[in-house]
Amino acid sequence: MKHVVAALATAATTATSAAAPPSDGEMEEQQTSSRGTWEGSYITAKEIAWLKQTRRIPAGVECRAPSGEISPDPEEGERVVFLEHFVRGLGLPASTFFRQFLDKFNLQPHHLPPNALLFLSSFVSFQEGYLGLWPNLDLWVMLHTIFPQSVPNPKHKGAKAMVTVGAAQVKPRQDVEFFRVKGLASCKKWLRSWFYVKNQKPGTDLINLPKYQAGPPLEKFHWEYYPTDPQGELKGYCSHILELIGKGELKPDDLVTAFIARRLSPLQRRTHKMCHYSGRLDPNRITTIELPKPDICKKVKAICKTQMEENWEWGLEPYSRANPPPAVSQLSNRPCNSAFRP
Repeated sequence: MKHVVAALATAATTATSAAAPPSDGEMEEQQTSSRGTWEGSYITAKEIAWLKQTRRIPAGVECRAPSGEISPDPEEGERVVFLEHFVRGLGLPASTFFRQFLDKFNLQPHHLPPNALLFLSSFVSFQEGYLGLWPNLDLWVMLHTIFPQSVPNPKHKGAKAMVTVGAAQVKPRQDVEFFRVKGLASCKKWLRSWFYVKNQKPGTDLINLPKYQAGPPLEKFHWEYYPTDPQGELKGYCSHILELIGKGELKPDDLVTAFIARRLSPLQRRTHKMCHYSGRLDPNRITTIELPKPDICKKVKAICKTQMEENWEWGLEPYSRANPPPAVSQLSNRPCNSAFRP
């Protein structure tokens, strides 16, 4: 396994620009979440109506805009969510992969800055759209890491307390350079884009998010976790990634463009993988309206740093029902791996 990961690191470093700390995700949090505290919310019924109209929030979920409170004070059964997370690929009910991610690392949505959602969505686009597999949390861990955003205090010695909002930052691992999607260097408004959601019917969960717990993460729970690979499954994934890197066709922009152009929410529970996308009437789309290339470019630039042009072309287009993926592991031939079902 180690030699495959090492080869992946070497090939990816050749195929993509070298990483130079701080990463874009780090830049964002240093510049915009230096305090990492609640600042109230600007969300109104207008923004909530848009999320419902675009099917990011289903009809069975009640939404409530904050009424002047600085920090969340949810009622019984309510969860706290962010508009800026929905823009970057979250949808309700949240996918099993996203819920697994939160549970594995004991995180709340408010612990994740916008770039973390962008990186998670891009990974789902990669694994579903280009590997033809349900997203695999162990593979994500092999390619990414979580690190804390601490409360700035130059005079403090020893471990610093984590900020309340945006404490869990995400970046690609330096030793295994992946197709690097670059997050925006500034997203100041995300801290104030929160509101409440609640299931309408008791016993029916159309949200799939953990119960709200105020404050920063209590600890870096499993943040140092790294998977083993007793059956060689991850090795197989890495070998296929090596092939894609070697061909030089797939570009980081493709991973974001895939879910923007296809009008999908990668972190929303869906009926099938992105590689089975069937076009404008696909049941998982947030809308049947097709976007022209300039509008797709505009939406991609609104959530990530890119040199994408209005008349862009795919580096490598993701698989679809009309162009299904080849099998890259035994699991790809099964209708679902229950451990990673969205």
